[in-house]
Amino acid sequence: MARSPDLSQAEATREHLRLARRHLDLARDLLRRQEPDFRAAAAHVEACYLAALRALTTWHRVPLPEDADVRALGERAAQFANVLRTFVRRALAVLPVLRAVGGKERLGVHDREGVEAGWYTARNLLLAVAGELPAGVREAAEVPPSEGSAPSGAPSAGR
Repeated sequence: MARSPDLSQAEATREHLRLARRHLDLARDLLRRQEPDFRAAAAHVEACYLAALRALTTWHRVPLPEDADVRALGERAAQFANVLRTFVRRALAVLPVLRAVGGKERLGVHDREGVEAGWYTARNLLLAVAGELPAGVREAAEVPPSEGSAPSGAPSAGR
Protein backbone atom coordinates (compact mmCIF):
# COMPACT_ATOMS: atom_id res chain seq x y z
CA MET A 1 0.00 0.00 0.00
CA ALA A 2 1.29 3.40 -0.96
CA ARG A 3 2.09 5.87 1.74
CA SER A 4 -0.07 8.94 1.85
CA PRO A 5 1.94 12.07 1.08
CA ASP A 6 2.49 14.76 3.63
CA LEU A 7 1.37 18.31 2.97
CA SER A 8 4.88 19.63 2.32
CA GLN A 9 5.40 16.97 -0.35
CA ALA A 10 2.13 17.91 -2.05
CA GLU A 11 3.02 21.60 -1.93
CA ALA A 12 6.52 20.98 -3.31
CA THR A 13 4.98 18.98 -6.17
CA ARG A 14 2.47 21.79 -6.85
CA GLU A 15 5.30 24.31 -6.89
CA HIS A 16 7.20 22.32 -9.52
CA LEU A 17 4.01 22.10 -11.60
CA ARG A 18 3.41 25.85 -11.27
CA LEU A 19 6.99 26.52 -12.33
CA ALA A 20 6.67 24.19 -15.33
CA ARG A 21 3.42 25.89 -16.32
CA ARG A 22 5.02 29.33 -15.98
CA HIS A 23 7.92 28.33 -18.25
CA LEU A 24 5.48 26.85 -20.77
CA ASP A 25 3.41 30.04 -20.79
CA LEU A 26 6.49 32.26 -21.12
CA ALA A 27 7.76 30.18 -24.04
CA ARG A 28 4.36 30.37 -25.73
CA ASP A 29 4.25 34.15 -25.30
CA LEU A 30 7.76 34.53 -26.71
CA LEU A 31 6.83 32.41 -29.74
CA ARG A 32 3.60 34.35 -30.36
CA ARG A 33 5.32 37.74 -30.63
CA GLN A 34 5.38 39.60 -33.92
CA GLU A 35 9.13 38.91 -33.89
CA PRO A 36 9.37 35.57 -32.02
CA ASP A 37 12.27 35.17 -29.60
CA PHE A 38 13.22 31.56 -30.31
CA ARG A 39 16.36 31.64 -28.17
CA ALA A 40 14.59 32.71 -24.99
CA ALA A 41 11.67 30.37 -25.73
CA ALA A 42 14.08 27.43 -26.08
CA ALA A 43 15.46 28.04 -22.60
CA HIS A 44 11.95 28.15 -21.13
CA VAL A 45 10.96 24.95 -22.94
CA GLU A 46 13.91 23.08 -21.44
CA ALA A 47 13.12 24.53 -18.00
CA CYS A 48 9.53 23.30 -18.40
CA TYR A 49 10.78 19.76 -19.09
CA LEU A 50 12.89 19.83 -15.95
CA ALA A 51 10.21 21.26 -13.66
CA ALA A 52 7.49 18.91 -14.93
CA LEU A 53 9.64 15.82 -14.44
CA ARG A 54 10.83 17.12 -11.08
CA ALA A 55 7.17 17.35 -9.99
CA LEU A 56 6.61 13.63 -10.53
CA THR A 57 9.89 12.59 -8.93
CA THR A 58 9.13 14.86 -5.97
CA TRP A 59 5.68 13.32 -5.57
CA HIS A 60 7.23 9.84 -5.49
CA ARG A 61 10.05 10.98 -3.19
CA VAL A 62 12.82 10.09 -5.59
CA PRO A 63 16.09 11.52 -4.31
CA LEU A 64 17.86 13.16 -7.24
CA PRO A 65 20.49 15.90 -7.24
CA GLU A 66 19.27 19.45 -7.86
CA ASP A 67 21.26 19.54 -11.10
CA ALA A 68 19.74 16.33 -12.50
CA ASP A 69 19.17 16.63 -16.24
CA VAL A 70 16.17 15.75 -18.39
CA ARG A 71 17.51 12.25 -19.06
CA ALA A 72 17.98 11.37 -15.39
CA LEU A 73 14.67 12.89 -14.32
CA GLY A 74 12.86 11.31 -17.27
CA GLU A 75 14.24 7.84 -16.61
CA ARG A 76 13.15 7.97 -12.98
CA ALA A 77 9.74 9.53 -13.73
CA ALA A 78 9.02 6.89 -16.38
CA GLN A 79 9.46 4.20 -13.73
CA PHE A 80 6.26 5.51 -12.14
CA ALA A 81 4.38 6.32 -15.34
CA ASN A 82 5.23 4.26 -18.40
CA VAL A 83 3.28 6.68 -20.61
CA LEU A 84 5.99 9.28 -20.03
CA ARG A 85 8.60 7.27 -21.95
CA THR A 86 7.35 8.63 -25.29
CA PHE A 87 7.34 12.24 -24.08
CA VAL A 88 10.78 11.91 -22.52
CA ARG A 89 12.17 10.42 -25.75
CA ARG A 90 10.70 13.33 -27.71
CA ALA A 91 12.13 15.86 -25.26
CA LEU A 92 15.57 14.25 -25.47
CA ALA A 93 15.37 14.27 -29.28
CA VAL A 94 14.67 18.02 -29.45
CA LEU A 95 17.05 19.08 -26.64
CA PRO A 96 20.10 19.41 -28.93
CA VAL A 97 18.18 21.88 -31.11
CA LEU A 98 16.95 23.83 -28.07
CA ARG A 99 20.48 24.11 -26.73
CA ALA A 100 22.05 24.95 -30.09
CA VAL A 101 19.84 27.94 -30.90
CA GLY A 102 21.38 29.98 -28.10
CA GLY A 103 24.79 29.95 -29.70
CA LYS A 104 23.78 30.57 -33.30
CA GLU A 105 23.99 33.96 -34.91
CA ARG A 106 21.22 33.15 -37.41
CA LEU A 107 18.46 30.62 -36.95
CA GLY A 108 17.32 28.45 -39.81
CA VAL A 109 13.90 26.97 -40.44
CA HIS A 110 14.99 23.73 -38.74
CA ASP A 111 15.96 25.66 -35.61
CA ARG A 112 12.70 27.59 -35.44
CA GLU A 113 10.62 24.49 -36.07
CA GLY A 114 12.65 22.61 -33.47
CA VAL A 115 11.84 25.20 -30.80
CA GLU A 116 8.14 25.05 -31.69
CA ALA A 117 8.22 21.24 -31.63
CA GLY A 118 9.91 21.49 -28.25
CA TRP A 119 7.04 23.67 -27.01
CA TYR A 120 4.47 21.08 -28.06
CA THR A 121 6.50 18.36 -26.38
CA ALA A 122 6.71 20.46 -23.19
CA ARG A 123 2.95 21.02 -23.19
CA ASN A 124 2.24 17.32 -23.72
CA LEU A 125 4.81 16.25 -21.13
CA LEU A 126 3.37 18.61 -18.55
CA LEU A 127 -0.16 17.35 -19.18
CA ALA A 128 0.98 13.73 -19.01
CA VAL A 129 2.82 14.33 -15.73
CA ALA A 130 -0.21 16.12 -14.28
CA GLY A 131 -2.39 13.20 -15.31
CA GLU A 132 -0.28 10.92 -13.14
CA LEU A 133 -0.86 13.01 -10.03
CA PRO A 134 -3.91 13.30 -7.77
CA ALA A 135 -6.47 15.93 -8.78
CA GLY A 136 -5.74 18.13 -5.77
CA VAL A 137 -2.10 18.39 -6.78
CA ARG A 138 -2.34 18.62 -10.56
CA GLU A 139 -4.56 21.72 -10.64
CA ALA A 140 -1.40 23.86 -10.87
CA ALA A 141 -0.63 22.41 -14.31
CA GLU A 142 -4.05 22.51 -15.94
CA VAL A 143 -4.06 24.24 -19.29
CA PRO A 144 -7.36 25.85 -20.31
CA PRO A 145 -8.21 24.97 -23.95
CA SER A 146 -7.63 28.50 -25.27
CA GLU A 147 -4.23 28.72 -23.58
CA GLY A 148 -3.04 25.33 -24.77
CA SER A 149 -3.16 26.35 -28.41
CA ALA A 150 -0.24 26.52 -30.76
CA PRO A 151 2.41 29.12 -29.91
CA SER A 152 2.48 30.77 -33.33
CA GLY A 153 -1.24 30.56 -34.00
CA ALA A 154 -0.72 27.58 -36.29
CA PRO A 155 -3.05 24.59 -35.91
CA SER A 156 -1.77 22.05 -33.40
CA ALA A 157 -2.95 19.00 -35.32
CA GLY A 158 -0.20 16.51 -35.95
CA ARG A 159 2.15 17.87 -33.33
